[in-house]
Amino acid sequence: MAKHVASDSEDEPAHSSAKRLRTSSSLPRSSPPDLPSFHEGADELVKVEGEQQDDEVEGGEKGKGEGEEEEEDFSMDENSDEDEEAVRRKNEFNAKMQARSRGEGTVAQRGIIERVELQNFMCHKLTTVDFGPQINFLVGNNGSGKSAILTGITMALGGNARATNRATKGSGLVMEGATVAKCSVRLRNRGPEAYQHHVYGDSITIERTLRLNGGGSYKIFNAEGGLVDDNRATLDSILDAFNIQVENPMTVLTQDQSRQFLASASAQQKYNFFLKGTQLAQLTEEYETIQTNTQTMQAAVDKKQEIIPDLKDAYKRAKERAKDAEAAVGQQDKLEQLKNRLAWCGVDEAEVNIDKGEEMLHKEEETVNKIASKLQEFEANKAKADATIADCEEAQKETQLEKDEKEPVLKKLKDRIAATREKAREWAQTNRTVNATTERQRAQIADYDRKIAEEKKRLEVDIEALQRPIREKINTLEEENLERAQVISTSTQELEELEADRMRLVGDMDDVKMKMRAVNDDVEKIKGRIRNIQASKGNTMLAYGQAIPGLLRAIDSDRGWNQKPLGPMGRYVELVDHKWSALIEAVGANTFNGFVVSNEGDRKRLFNLFRQHRINNKVPIIKLAYDPSFDCSASEPDRDVLTVLRALKFSNEHVKQAFINAIQPENAALVITRPEGDHILDVHKRNVRTAFSRDMFQLLRSNDNRAITRAVDAWKGAARISPNVEDQIQHHQNELKRVQGHFNEFEAQNKAINGQLVAIHRQKDILDRRRSNEKQSMTKTNRDIEKERQKLQEKEPSNIGALEELREACQDELDTTLAQFEDAKRLHEAAMAEENGTEAVEQTRLVEEEIKKVDKLLKSIMERLNKGIKDRVNAESAIDQYNTRLAVQEQKIDDLRASVERESEKLAHLTEQALEICDRPQGGQRQTEAQLRKQIDSLQKALKNRERQQGATIEEILTELSNRKNVLVEAKATVASLNVLVKALTSAYQTRVARWTDFRDQISARAKLQFMHHLSARGFTGKLQFDHNHMRLNLRVQTEGGVKRNRSKQKDAKSLSGGEKSFSTICLLLTMWEAVGCPLRCLDEFDVFMDAVNRRISMKMMVDTAKATDEVQFILITPQSMSGSTYGPEVRITKLGDPNRSQGRLAFGTG
Repeated sequence: MAKHVASDSEDEPAHSSAKRLRTSSSLPRSSPPDLPSFHEGADELVKVEGEQQDDEVEGGEKGKGEGEEEEEDFSMDENSDEDEEAVRRKNEFNAKMQARSRGEGTVAQRGIIERVELQNFMCHKLTTVDFGPQINFLVGNNGSGKSAILTGITMALGGNARATNRATKGSGLVMEGATVAKCSVRLRNRGPEAYQHHVYGDSITIERTLRLNGGGSYKIFNAEGGLVDDNRATLDSILDAFNIQVENPMTVLTQDQSRQFLASASAQQKYNFFLKGTQLAQLTEEYETIQTNTQTMQAAVDKKQEIIPDLKDAYKRAKERAKDAEAAVGQQDKLEQLKNRLAWCGVDEAEVNIDKGEEMLHKEEETVNKIASKLQEFEANKAKADATIADCEEAQKETQLEKDEKEPVLKKLKDRIAATREKAREWAQTNRTVNATTERQRAQIADYDRKIAEEKKRLEVDIEALQRPIREKINTLEEENLERAQVISTSTQELEELEADRMRLVGDMDDVKMKMRAVNDDVEKIKGRIRNIQASKGNTMLAYGQAIPGLLRAIDSDRGWNQKPLGPMGRYVELVDHKWSALIEAVGANTFNGFVVSNEGDRKRLFNLFRQHRINNKVPIIKLAYDPSFDCSASEPDRDVLTVLRALKFSNEHVKQAFINAIQPENAALVITRPEGDHILDVHKRNVRTAFSRDMFQLLRSNDNRAITRAVDAWKGAARISPNVEDQIQHHQNELKRVQGHFNEFEAQNKAINGQLVAIHRQKDILDRRRSNEKQSMTKTNRDIEKERQKLQEKEPSNIGALEELREACQDELDTTLAQFEDAKRLHEAAMAEENGTEAVEQTRLVEEEIKKVDKLLKSIMERLNKGIKDRVNAESAIDQYNTRLAVQEQKIDDLRASVERESEKLAHLTEQALEICDRPQGGQRQTEAQLRKQIDSLQKALKNRERQQGATIEEILTELSNRKNVLVEAKATVASLNVLVKALTSAYQTRVARWTDFRDQISARAKLQFMHHLSARGFTGKLQFDHNHMRLNLRVQTEGGVKRNRSKQKDAKSLSGGEKSFSTICLLLTMWEAVGCPLRCLDEFDVFMDAVNRRISMKMMVDTAKATDEVQFILITPQSMSGSTYGPEVRITKLGDPNRSQGRLAFGTG
């Protein structure tokens, strides 16, 4: 059954009224024409499917002819002229109707109306009507809005306003004074065939809104009142699922349609009602369209068939022309082959380029691997050098610590030697004093001897002869002792002088050795500076000290700084003019080695690092917070004065501020000579407080304007702010030569002193032996003299004895002095032995040797360190070089790889282009593009000559032949396929027409029997006369009962009374309803022309029919009161009051 579609807009009908093309047909007008639709030249079939009518035809009779006379007898007695088949059908129908009358119809579970709600709709302000599942009567006075309920159902279910005959559009149904009207219908949705029960539940509510200004909308709610959809297509799907045809004239008969049907419907109108209600009319229209389209297709096929001979002739001519061009096919094929090779020539070239590029890429990658290997080797060397540097720095710290421990010992020994020398000088002074005392005492003894001799001479007694030999002997012995004493004294004096000379020479030698060590230290320092400067080519921080690089690494690795220290300060300074480098290095001195911190915490942290790395205490730590607003220009002199500050360029403002605060360089002028500095100071240049001359002097003025000149100590370390390394090396090499010259001089002096000391030692040995021998002899002689004097004493007179006693006293003094001297000498020698100056000198020598060894070790460590630094610098340089080479090589590889990728993309593009032309030619010698183009040009010239002769190219001739052939083959195939299609469509159409005819005949036969059955309710007889050819339906009714029915007493509808006519029409309506598949039957004012008897019988008949009908809901409207009527629980009677007086939900009752 065809789908019913309602329009959203009420300005147009639900179905389009476009005219359908009708063609002549052998069938009657009521029959459908002939086939499906195809436009001329169409290649596809447009199928239009009609739905089959499945109503069961349980019995009926076939018409005996469309022109059969009305006098035919319809009596059912033995004399009827019906054939046996008709009798059999009639009997079966009667039996079934009797069985049906004894039963009850089933209640529909889906598709029936449970409730209707109207708001501001027509005359209803707000009205709700509940319906029963089977039979519903709407009763009420005229104007109570019964027909409006039916109109609301039609509109809510998607009907068109025109179909209701109440308005031309939806806005005309809005209640006066309102702007919006709503009509709502709740449909039952239960049972196994419920529509999307999981979404909607047991009921579906459809609400339609109509607006006064036009337009409207739909809302579809589930059983719980939730909005599910607002799409009209969803409503159509629901109506299709429930088979509700709201605009089918047999489904909903409005008041006007009902009156027309009951009162003045003509035979043709009744037939149209029959066709439309059973939807046979819709199938007729669709079949007409099918036939029209099929005929259009057949006309197109005939036209194509007519041009096939012309196509054959054109193909034959093209074939003959192509035969003449066969001679050039070989050349054309060769030309095509050459063009194909030319198309692939770029591919060949790209492949060659790719192969070359990949080969170069492979070579370059090998080079990269070699460079990477070398890079790894130098990185390993760098790591090894770093390890060596770290080891050397650690060893240097330990060795320097050892040297620092030995130097105080050496100083102590030297102090001890100096003290010993001082004691030796004091002893020499004591020795000289004793010598003077003994000489004086010896002189006094000699004086006593002279006086004694004079006294003895005066006496001149005979004793002289006795004493003379004794005296002569004493004199001789004394003279010998005097000589020995003189020798001893001379030897002692000479020994003292030699000892003094030795001590002087030893002191001189110590001084020379100290100078040699100092000079040697200077040599080593200068050599170290040279090595540091050479090493600083790779690491400029070594100019600030060997420990500085390690310190800087420690500073960098420390994450605890509030603000990282800046230093050494010299790294942030650059000379403007290098001629001042030596002077500014001296002026800046240790300040350039200093570090700058901004807070006390960082100062303490840096000081701890200084101690850990044994940084010289002279390296300052300057604590100064950076001041962005700092400006010293106001305290600088005039621009014509060059100052230390102006001779420098700073890369860090914080360092500049610290440098200014440390040495006030903005007030220190730089001059070439001292007189220039004196002049500047004398004329009192503004803001000049001191001047430094290039010849290393500082010039000042005291408070009383007295000139002060000071020498400036040259900076002994490596230059820090002078970038000219070669000049620094040359300077230090010159200094090294000068210092080495001094060392040579001191070495010669040391050799000379050492020779003198050797000679002194020999002389001292000789003198010591001589003095010792003389002392022994003198002691023996003194004993002999003492013996002789005792002899002489015995013979001397008393006065001489007194002199001799005095002489003896003096001699005793001399002996005491000499004894004291000997005691002092022993004490001195013991003290000297205790002091052990030689041992101290030896210890000093040993300590010096150890220090030399330490210095030598330090030198070795420094050499290793410098070698490590040099190796690291070389490794870093090589790493940088190889990294650069690696980057260049990798870039080269990237470029090559990109080139190969571009060539590959080009190859893919060229291959794609070439494949669009042809497959790749196989075999053959590879030729260049120029060679191929030369051969192609030659063949093209030959082919052009042939083309001029034939008037077309071979391609054009062959293309024409191919096109002609294709057109012919396609035309034949198209005609053949269309003929098959037209034949199939025609056959299908004829089958459907035959089936449609069967449907019509079976429905009409069933309707005849059903009509007679309904007439029998009043004892009437009659029949339905179908004139299918003229599309007419007539009623023949016999109202008089009897055993024999006379055909002459049958009447048509016009001859019947009003009640009989209405009853007969109701019978016809019930008959037609049996052929309608919609579950809804609506009829408005069906009894308007009936009397009480006919109304009662009609209502009973309709109720009985409705009760016996399965799954169908009846809604019947009557203006008559049905009070007192009893029809059973299946019937629900709802009475409407005046809408102005009664609003809201209406009362209902059951018959």
